[in-house]
Amino acid sequence: MKASTLAIAGRSISTLTQGVGDLYQMYLFSRENQVDYNLAYIPGDFTDTRTKAFDPKHMSQLFELGFRLGKAAANGRRHHHDWAIHRDAEIT
Repeated sequence: MKASTLAIAGRSISTLTQGVGDLYQMYLFSRENQVDYNLAYIPGDFTDTRTKAFDPKHMSQLFELGFRLGKAAANGRRHHHDWAIHRDAEIT
């Protein structure tokens, strides 16, 4: 059975929105319980230099970027995402 592009796109969007929803719920939980919320991600300005599906050079660049960002956060330079959440928001 051949999967249609529309069906694949639908599942991809569903998975993406569920992942964002999970992050949002963790953020709400941490805020409600007054604990830090730290999220590691690849910044949008990171240049993708891959030449194949698994490129060791690319993986090394990602590791180095993550190391630098993590070190900066450990030194007190954190950027917190502001979802502009009201204090009375509920986790559903």
